[in-house]
Order: sequence, then structure tokens, then C-alpha cells
Amino acid sequence: MARKNMITCVYVSDDGISYLKRMDSRYQSQNDGGDPPVPLLGAVPATLTQVETLPNVPHDLKPRTLLVRTSDGTFTGRVDCFTAARYAAMTNGTAITFYDGQGTSHAGQVYGHEGERSKHKTDAS
Repeated sequence: MARKNMITCVYVSDDGISYLKRMDSRYQSQNDGGDPPVPLLGAVPATLTQVETLPNVPHDLKPRTLLVRTSDGTFTGRVDCFTAARYAAMTNGTAITFYDGQGTSHAGQVYGHEGERSKHKTDAS
């Protein structure tokens, strides 16, 4: 199994609540190539204050996920997306580098989306 360098980042739920969630630095470091660059998956490293005050993502909250694969379909994967804005921006066909369980990188693209889910979400009204 590949070694991972995990970074604690801020995940913003669909209802606007910020949580802490860890992400492999190889994903966190990817950006949209803009000026200034925007993290491709919306994963911004947490500040010390955020680490001390924000809760971890609850166990019953399943983060929004991008489904990715290589162009020939040989390798597929699932990657969490940390903000609703980046989730919407990652349309089908968007290029991304993803990694298999052995740590090998694969050039691929988004081919699907799975929205955020929770067993205990309540209406904010």
C-alpha cells in the first residue's frame, strides 16, 4: 500500500457548516491552473484556529464525491470534493490526476457525481 501524506482541510457541507476532514496531499495540491490558482477539489488546509475549534465530519455525513476514470476505463476511483462550488465546477470530462491503492498516478477525468448524504440532516427552516 502506498504511503499518504494527509493534510487536515476544511470541508463545507451543503448546508454551509464547516468541518475538518483529512485529504491526501497529492489531491489537495492539484489546482485549476488559474491565476490565482484555485484548489481543484476545494480542499483548503485548516488553520490552527480551525483545527482547535471545528468538529470533524460526522460519521453519518457522506461527503459529495466525484467519480473518476482513465480514458480507456481501466482504472476508476472516487474523490471527495470539499465545497459545493468546486463540485459544480468539476463537470463530466474535467481532467484530474488520481491514484490507485498502490500509489500509482493515473490521468483521468470526471465521469459522474454523488451528492452529499446524511441520515440525520434536518431542514434549516
